[in-house]
Amino acid sequence: MNPATGVATIETLTAIDILDGGAGTGDVLNYTTVGGDALPAATISNIEILNIVSDGVVTADVSGANVTGLTTVTAKAAAGAVDIRTKANATSVTVTGTATSVAINDYGTTDKLTTVSVSGSTGAITIGNLSTTDSLTTLNLTNTSSAATVTAAAGTRLLTVNLNGYTTNTVTDATTIGLTVNAATVKSSAVTLTAGAAKALTLDATGVTLGIADINVNVAKTITVTGDKAVTITATTAVGALETVSSAASTGGLTVTAALGNAVTFTGGTGADSIVLGATTKANTLGAGNDSLTITAALGSGGSVAGGDGTDTLNMVAADYVTVAGVAADATAFKAGVTSFEVLSITGGTGAQAIDLTKLGSWATGVTVGGEANAGVLTLSNFASGGTLTVSSNATGTGAYTVTGAFTGTTDSATIALTKAGLLTAGIVNANSIETLAISSTDTATTLTHPLNTLTVVADAVATLTISGNAGLSLTNTSTTLTSVSAAGMTTTLGTAGTGFVWTTGNLAANATIVGSASGGDTIDAGATTLKTVSITETAGTNTISGGAKNDTLTGGTGADTINGNAGNDTIVGGGGADIITGGAGVDTITVSGNTAKIVQVYSASAGGANASGLNTSTTIQPSELTSTFDIVKGLVAGDKIDVGNANLASVAATGTTTTLLLANANLSSGVAAGTEDSAVFARGTYDSAAGTFAYAANGADSALTYDALAGAGTQFETIILVGYVPASTTTVAAGIITLA
Repeated sequence: MNPATGVATIETLTAIDILDGGAGTGDVLNYTTVGGDALPAATISNIEILNIVSDGVVTADVSGANVTGLTTVTAKAAAGAVDIRTKANATSVTVTGTATSVAINDYGTTDKLTTVSVSGSTGAITIGNLSTTDSLTTLNLTNTSSAATVTAAAGTRLLTVNLNGYTTNTVTDATTIGLTVNAATVKSSAVTLTAGAAKALTLDATGVTLGIADINVNVAKTITVTGDKAVTITATTAVGALETVSSAASTGGLTVTAALGNAVTFTGGTGADSIVLGATTKANTLGAGNDSLTITAALGSGGSVAGGDGTDTLNMVAADYVTVAGVAADATAFKAGVTSFEVLSITGGTGAQAIDLTKLGSWATGVTVGGEANAGVLTLSNFASGGTLTVSSNATGTGAYTVTGAFTGTTDSATIALTKAGLLTAGIVNANSIETLAISSTDTATTLTHPLNTLTVVADAVATLTISGNAGLSLTNTSTTLTSVSAAGMTTTLGTAGTGFVWTTGNLAANATIVGSASGGDTIDAGATTLKTVSITETAGTNTISGGAKNDTLTGGTGADTINGNAGNDTIVGGGGADIITGGAGVDTITVSGNTAKIVQVYSASAGGANASGLNTSTTIQPSELTSTFDIVKGLVAGDKIDVGNANLASVAATGTTTTLLLANANLSSGVAAGTEDSAVFARGTYDSAAGTFAYAANGADSALTYDALAGAGTQFETIILVGYVPASTTTVAAGIITLA
């Protein structure tokens, strides 16, 4: 014995050795074996702690008369089985390492073993003996998925099981009369509990979540959940005597996937509780928090459920609506028994289903739908103005949802919320007679994929439409009544083409203002609008926007936008970046920023001579010319490009040294043969926006570009005015594209 430490230092232990720790309570015997030799049957007394380390099997029988005074056994096995047999004063056994199985048995005539701890085991764990053990009260299981079985005599023993990273196996104790399971510092999941004699079960998730796969406690009357983290119970195979389930002391919430018995009373806490009930005959309360109730049958006699505070959701299958809610004739019993819920969730509809929301109670202002299959059609009547329709899934993307209500005023509104982890093909929502619609498009995945969700909306009265959410949206909607559309609330951050708000308008019947998403990536096409003007504004990202047939205002973002004015006298602002801007037919005013923009002028002979700028038919030399039919382009600098739509254009000249203005037709000269096809010329001068004229001036700050827009035989001379730009002699042309210098 080392007198300084009280630790035995015998190098070799044999059966004939006698070890006596003497007085005191902290004596330690360390036994290390190579090859898995069993602890020799030495005479050991007054040594309270035995530590065993083995590179293989651990076998330690300390249950014989040769060992007295031992209170604690610890064993570390690198591999192999562990067999430890205790008696007398031994109260604690700890096993660590990757043991292939652990067997711990107490053979004392007076039971003392109270605590067993096992960490890292890869095989079955058994605790008990063949006779009368009933002292074990604490079982610690750490970082293992091994089944653990306690075999003990019947009695009044209570067992606490502390789980720390325990997964996918069963803890069994057939004789404890009360079982408490605590989650430690690492979450445990897929745990099955079997305690056939337990009268009560307590589950505590303090600091970390706890997942229970199944519960077999057939005589237990109560299940109590505590802690600040979530507890989930997937199955309740054997709970025949259960009377109450309570999470009243939990702030983390309880989810029970299996249906509670009709004679079970549930009491919720402040966390988010989720339960399933059938024909319950008890008064159930979900408490505070955003709770969820799935109901599978009409309430039984005396049965009720109160949602409580928070936003609570009632879940039903569409096909069971009449049976569950009891609304074949009326819904009096259901409305009286199910109270204080805010959201109705209807799932799994096939074929046509009709639900009258007033038969559920006045609380049903929010409705969640999902899982529609085979082009299922779900009609929600008496939908309240201001309510929310949430689409969480749609099996084939062809399901349709219709909301109807007392939408008789001019200020009715509704929200359509798309929510799913990843891509959602939401189907069709019919929302007629509603003036204001809000659509949110949300990806709930932990790692956002920014999907482009899809939705079709039919709405014959909608004037105002807003789009929000962290996922892109491809919207199909041709409502002609829209006057204001804004996707400014979208928070998707990609900004690349086709990742934001994608929408093609109908033929709008009133002037409309359209705002793209904050990060861009939008494709907004108002080409179908022939009656009224549109204003489309982007702020960032890569976007494609198109105007209609009237005098539209189109503004790009800070990224590389593609902007098409189509017909009409449009006002177009590029906004910055490598924009590609096509004014289209009509007299357009175009403003660009930077040196990477391109102006595209497209002449269309097939459209009866419709042109991108103004046709110039001047045949005489003149000092000035009206510009009322010409496109006006501002902000051009060296590096920008102009595509004149004539791939054969082979020559370009800059002028400004003569005393007369050279514009079109035979007057194309100054280095270019008069009237030459497939050529272009710049004339320097001054543009007067108020008078609508361009006057020749050798020192003018502006230019008139006249070009042959018709490739091949024949000429079609057109002119555009370039405000604030005078070309250099190094200006070039290739394949009909002029690069400014």
